Amino acid sequence: MINPEKIINSIDVTNYRNETSIFKTTLEPFIRNKILSSSVFAIIFLISIIYSITNKPIWEGEFQIVLEVEKLDPAGSTLEALSSLGVNNFAESNLKTEVSILKSSSVLKPTFDYVKSTKQEKGDQIKNFYYKDWLKGFLKIELERDTSVLNISYRDNDKDMIIPVLEKISNAYQNYSGIERKKNLENGIYFLNKEIKNIKKISELSMKKLQKFSQENKLGNQDGIPVKSLVTADMNIQNFQVINKKEINNNYDDDDQIDRNSFTFKRLSELEYKLIEKSSKYTEDAQEIKSLKREIKVLKDSITRPSDVLLKYRRYRNQALKDEILLFKMQDQLSRLKLEKARQEDPWELVSIPTLNEKPISPSKKRMIAFGFAAAIIGSILSASLKERLNGLIISIKEFKEILGKKENLTLYTNKINYWDDQINILISSFKDNLSIDDIGLIPLGDINSNQIENIYSIFNQDENSLKVFLIKKVIEAKKCKYLILIGKSGCISKNNLLNLLEEISLLKIPIIGWLYIDKDLIF
Repeated sequence: MINPEKIINSIDVTNYRNETSIFKTTLEPFIRNKILSSSVFAIIFLISIIYSITNKPIWEGEFQIVLEVEKLDPAGSTLEALSSLGVNNFAESNLKTEVSILKSSSVLKPTFDYVKSTKQEKGDQIKNFYYKDWLKGFLKIELERDTSVLNISYRDNDKDMIIPVLEKISNAYQNYSGIERKKNLENGIYFLNKEIKNIKKISELSMKKLQKFSQENKLGNQDGIPVKSLVTADMNIQNFQVINKKEINNNYDDDDQIDRNSFTFKRLSELEYKLIEKSSKYTEDAQEIKSLKREIKVLKDSITRPSDVLLKYRRYRNQALKDEILLFKMQDQLSRLKLEKARQEDPWELVSIPTLNEKPISPSKKRMIAFGFAAAIIGSILSASLKERLNGLIISIKEFKEILGKKENLTLYTNKINYWDDQINILISSFKDNLSIDDIGLIPLGDINSNQIENIYSIFNQDENSLKVFLIKKVIEAKKCKYLILIGKSGCISKNNLLNLLEEISLLKIPIIGWLYIDKDLIF
């Protein structure tokens, strides 16, 4: 024999499955409010179609340019030399900083003004059209990863604006290219021209002092200068060494000009010039430098000429040498800067010219219609749910259970009506086993489909059930019944109305032995 309690418990499990389905509780209001849901769906979907047709397409164009951010020369000698001379701001620009500058209004403001004036001429509203909004909404400027190539794209709903705007941006960038560097180069050239004039005067003065002292003390060659030129036009060290040695030898060709320490002094001069030469290559701690210094010291000690005369002579000579070398270096740097300035006049290289894409980037009509369709479905579901919530309707079995409790109950699925007869008869059998039931009153909770109520009533009223069954439409009619069974359905009664109904039944003191729940079996 079938145990009715087990069947009822299995039905409760099914109820639990349905009451916890999110899709079920979401879709049921949509189904129950077909007219409202369909209207909202149609309105939203129609609006999306109209918008996709009437909305102006967005066009886009682009070009690429190479940012040549590099030092003035590969070895950096020009930069280092200028830095040592007090000329700053020649450091390599940072790419990110350069891009930030290229996005600034200082570079792109003329282009923005062109866009603004053109749109105004075409009747567009530009009252709240600002540079930052234009830069953010219309322009995209970014470096290609791991390169110095800058990608620039511009978008607008006016197709005719794309190429002119991109060309203006391209011209602005090419005009800007190297402005800061050119400015630094010009500053450097100006600085060097000014300093060379000063150094020339200083060098001439120190050379005159050396010449006068040499002649007075019979030092050096006939004109009183130990070395006529200590640096060559190209600063080649090997040539510099050969010329120095030749000059040193020429200093002592005339025997009448050589005093008793001439040989020692000649050797000392050779070593001191060699020390100057080697000092440009080696550090003070180098063994070769130390050896030269030791030999020079020995020679200095051996010279019988008054030490104060020799020291003064060397001081004059070294000063003249330093001034002459400094003058040459500055003249060399000036030549380099002038050459660099000529090279930097070339603008940044365009990788690709401004080009308009063949198709608009947005809107995609298919995408907009698909989005409108999805929005219409969501909107119709939400509107139906909102309507039932505002009306306070009970929309799930869970809410019924919170109010009615878990008395013996049964879920009757509207898409499985052929099972209703067996389900209800088993429920009646379970009642008869536990209670002495002669009559039952069926109370529909709210506006439930009349055909469904009549079907339930006819099954309860079958002859084999031997029951007196009453269909109660008003609570007062329940007075003639011994027991009551409630019939509920989502979206048919509000919570307040159900509570009022239960309060009226409690006044009649008629027990509710169970309740039925009419539902559609939606499995998700």
